[in-house]
Order: sequence, then structure tokens, then C-alpha cells
Amino acid sequence: MVNAIELFGQLVLTILGFVVPILTLLISLLPEGTKFLISKYENERKQSEENIENETKKRATEKGLDYNALEKTLKTLKKKKSEAEAKLKYLNPTELLWRSSIPFIVAFVGVVVALLSTSLIEIAIALFGSFVASIAGLMTLFLSISV
Repeated sequence: MVNAIELFGQLVLTILGFVVPILTLLISLLPEGTKFLISKYENERKQSEENIENETKKRATEKGLDYNALEKTLKTLKKKKSEAEAKLKYLNPTELLWRSSIPFIVAFVGVVVALLSTSLIEIAIALFGSFVASIAGLMTLFLSISV
């Protein structure tokens, strides 16, 4: 049991100490691609805002519209806007460093607590928290890579 916890801790440390800094450096070292993506998602966000504003004005001024279709369109535009804003956050190296490092730090603290605890319940809670935090960190890394 202790060996498994130590191996999990080493995995978390490896990801924290190797993958996260390299990913952050790659974003910092590739400014042309990052600038292109930032402008693309900024334009997408602005266009979505304009479309939302136009659809809202249309709803207020025109009579006899299909309000269900209009609500669906507004919902789609708001979703598109929030996706563009989320992608913009992943293109900021500082934001990416914090968003990907904090879950792995929490996971490592959970492993340390599990190794130092004597109660089986404390070990289980610490390992569960550590596992959840590491999954959240991995999801952040994969989402940033997909952007």
C-alpha cells in the first residue's frame, strides 16, 4: 500500500515538475501562433457579443417572432462566447501555469498526508482528494493542449 502511494506521489511530482513547465514554456516561446489564436478567439468572442446584442434588439423590436428559435440562438451564441473566453484563458502562460500547477500541488499534499497518516479513513480521504485533484490537473493540461 505504501509503495503504491509513493508511486502515485512520484507520478504527480513528475507531472508537476516536468510537463507543466514545458507546456508553459512552449506557449511563451511560440508567440506568433499564440498571437494568432488570441486574435482568432478575441474576434470570435466579439462577434458573439455583437450577435447576442442584435438578437436581443430583434426580440425587443419585432413582433411575431418564433421566441423558441430566438432563445435557442441566444443560448448557442452565449455558449460560443463562453467557449472563446475559456480558450483565451488557456493561451495566457501565467494563467495556464496557475491553473495546471495548483491541482498537482494539492494532489502532492494529499499524497504526503496519506503517507504520514495512521488512520485508514484519513488515508482514504487524502488519497481520494489527491486523485480528484490530479484528474482536474490532467484535464486542464489536455484542454490547454487542445486549444
